[in-house]
Amino acid sequence: MFGCDLKTRLLWTLLAGSCAIGATSAQGQDNRFQQWDKNKDGQLVIEELPQQLRANFQRVDRNQDGFISQDEHNRFINRDRPATDQRQDKTYESHRDMAYVPNGHRRQKLDLYLPLTKSDNPLPLVLFVHGGGWKGGDKGSAPVREFIEAGFAVASLNYRLSQHAIFPAQINDCKTAVQWLRTNADQYNIDPDRFGAFGKSAGGHLVCLLGTTSHNDQHADSSRKPGNMTSRVQAVCSWYGPTELLTMNQQSKKDSVIDHDDKNSPESLLVGGALQTKKDLAKSASPFEHVTPDDASFLIMHGSRDRLVPCLQSESLHQKLKSNGVNSQLMVIPGAGHGFDRRKYLPTVIQFFQKELHESK
Repeated sequence: MFGCDLKTRLLWTLLAGSCAIGATSAQGQDNRFQQWDKNKDGQLVIEELPQQLRANFQRVDRNQDGFISQDEHNRFINRDRPATDQRQDKTYESHRDMAYVPNGHRRQKLDLYLPLTKSDNPLPLVLFVHGGGWKGGDKGSAPVREFIEAGFAVASLNYRLSQHAIFPAQINDCKTAVQWLRTNADQYNIDPDRFGAFGKSAGGHLVCLLGTTSHNDQHADSSRKPGNMTSRVQAVCSWYGPTELLTMNQQSKKDSVIDHDDKNSPESLLVGGALQTKKDLAKSASPFEHVTPDDASFLIMHGSRDRLVPCLQSESLHQKLKSNGVNSQLMVIPGAGHGFDRRKYLPTVIQFFQKELHESK
């Protein structure tokens, strides 16, 4: 995927403290990543890398958000290890590149993963929505194995990016995918009444919209709505997702690396113009503006030192959800930046969905 040769991978791995490709210990990777992470925000910018590795920054930055996360670092180092490849995992079956919009855009496809061991009862589903600033990323980044082992079916979708269409195309696609999955639930032994949505960064923004707009499918493309199926999800987990676009600059700290109001910011590209000149559309794209008492249950997780999406974005959404009587939990990770180790925090996400999507709900 990164398009680099063996020499480049070997150099990266050796500098990460390994004696051979694929032989790096998890602890060794973490130590080296932390050593490079000079400002301790949980992610790497190009200036923090050793000089000889900077030319390969874009290859390691899988979602092209301008940062290398701990997960991207580990994935790159371990990319030759078959055991880490979801395509070779023998614990689940994969249904890839299923079009949730017939004859639609090439990005309007999803992957569905089901346990090999068949269940007597329909399974709850977790839908994963990738990040990447609404201009990059791919459905292949879903944490499939962990959710499968916890008893869930997993879907991961691609959606049209901002260079393909401006908002609300992205949430239209997410809602249409939910409706497609609900329409086809019986075929895949999925419980249509137990849907959760999990997203990171831009994906966190989109799952927050899924959780706050189900009472009003104004964003759903009714011309493509399968039957009369709702796009409602019962539970949402957002990792460091934007929630109130017009206040992002106001809430940013001095060390922020993005001018969100700039015409070329990810948020401005999403709405098709400089953010503050597109206020109506920016409000429509903000989950904060759609909160009502019947919203889904929320788990919101954010790093306290996020320089990309202000932590206040999650705090303000959490407070508004609580003030409307919505079940919401906020977990601020002290010292973490825009991204954190999924091995450490994914179990919390899984426990949340297990509680909220239990069959008795």
